Amino acid sequence: MKRSKLLAFIFVASLLVLASCLKNDTLAKRVPQLPAVPYDYTAKVIIPQGNPWGNGGNGGDNTPPDNVTTNAGAALGRVLFYDRVFSLNNSISCSSCHKQQFAFSDNVDLSNGFDGSKTLRNALPVFNQHVNSAFFWDGRAATLEQQSLMPVKNHIEMGMEKMDNLAIKLKSVSYYPALFKAAFGSEEITAVRVADALAQFMRSMRSFNSKFDQGGTMAFANFTDKEKDGMQIFTQSRCNNCHGGQNLSGNFGSDWANTGLDASPVDKGKGAITGFPQQNGVFRVPSLRNIGLTGPYMHDGRYKTLDEVIDHYNNGVQASPNLDVRLTTGGWGIDSSTTKPVNLNLNTSQKESLKAFLLTLTDYQFTSDPKFSDPFK
Repeated sequence: MKRSKLLAFIFVASLLVLASCLKNDTLAKRVPQLPAVPYDYTAKVIIPQGNPWGNGGNGGDNTPPDNVTTNAGAALGRVLFYDRVFSLNNSISCSSCHKQQFAFSDNVDLSNGFDGSKTLRNALPVFNQHVNSAFFWDGRAATLEQQSLMPVKNHIEMGMEKMDNLAIKLKSVSYYPALFKAAFGSEEITAVRVADALAQFMRSMRSFNSKFDQGGTMAFANFTDKEKDGMQIFTQSRCNNCHGGQNLSGNFGSDWANTGLDASPVDKGKGAITGFPQQNGVFRVPSLRNIGLTGPYMHDGRYKTLDEVIDHYNNGVQASPNLDVRLTTGGWGIDSSTTKPVNLNLNTSQKESLKAFLLTLTDYQFTSDPKFSDPFK
């Protein structure tokens, strides 16, 4: 009996080793297909001048002087972004949770980590990162360079907790020495260089070519009547108080709000980082750009559809202790002592119009641009 159990154990263990070898062998054969003439990641994006809620870049441009984007640096970042060797068991990449067809968000409420465990929050989309002044739902990273490696080190997401091991692992991959030399002048691979290359690639991912952008220069002559009505409702309902600026994510680079999702928030959000009770349940205000592609919505992905999101603001805002003043009947500059939640109270037709407007914010060129696509395909 013991011998049969031992044989069974050896058989299963052999299968696991074989599967691991096959996975690693398959991974070793994956070589990025990069164009002979490098993509231009440094071209200046012309931002249309028709946005009625501000033509500035929200927070300006957060590019540090010691990590200016280059074509070689962003190309390296693109390969790193899509490479599964980033995870402890070679199972997932950054792109596993940030998919191009969904504007580099995930299409599930919580993403799968390297060992199948679920992430704690919904994956934010990755575009126009150059305007942000803080990163993640809770703002725990102050720069894009800091943000770049946090998911890699996370024990749930990618599991590479020791950055020295990541550098050693990348040095063993045939195509990286040449890519690092092109980007940084030598083949040396360090965690700092990895973070810089990833940041360069993500900073180059700019999305400003939606129907909304195209229509702005023509006073939205390309909009349907329903879309025009929806834009008016958006303004009249004060949605642009939170979703303003060129990126529709607030006028200060990274705006914050408790949006009344729960009367007693379980996830403390920004409050868990700062330790300030008045910031419990406060999260980043995400960009509304590409909103038609980035569901499920909210920090926990609780709303599967855009209709559910509209319904929340229409009649579901709860009297959370830290409810943002912009979602109260007092509002900004009216009566800050009036803290009753405000609901939009739109009828069915008005909700349909608002949704129609929000769908004009989708940039289909961005979601199909080859320079942001998977180089391993």
